[in-house]
Amino acid sequence: MSESVLLAALELPESIILGAVILGACYIVGTLIETRSIVRTRAYQIEDQLDPRCPIEPGANLKLITAETVLEAGMAVVALQGGVWWNAEVVAVEAAGMVRVSYDGWNEFEVIARERIMIDPEA
Repeated sequence: MSESVLLAALELPESIILGAVILGACYIVGTLIETRSIVRTRAYQIEDQLDPRCPIEPGANLKLITAETVLEAGMAVVALQGGVWWNAEVVAVEAAGMVRVSYDGWNEFEVIARERIMIDPEA
């Protein structure tokens, strides 16, 4: 019985060292993965600025339009689609407060409610 306790005591430091090595390796791998994801995120953000097909963060100067706001074909707007804002252009104003828009960089049209459109009143 005392012999097994002695063997267990001798193996304890080796177990501690092995555990420390495993934890250290996990920390290093985790740091490498995090660093790579940060680099990818920054690259994606840079691409966002260059690619008109990506969603935007609306600026402070943009205002939601009202029923009285005059919209014309060819007018640059920002439209809400899928929970994010996109640069778009008015294609046509339709009945019942609906507006046909084309999103920048996409060859598609969508008819949306006026409540989903913002414009820069100074533009």
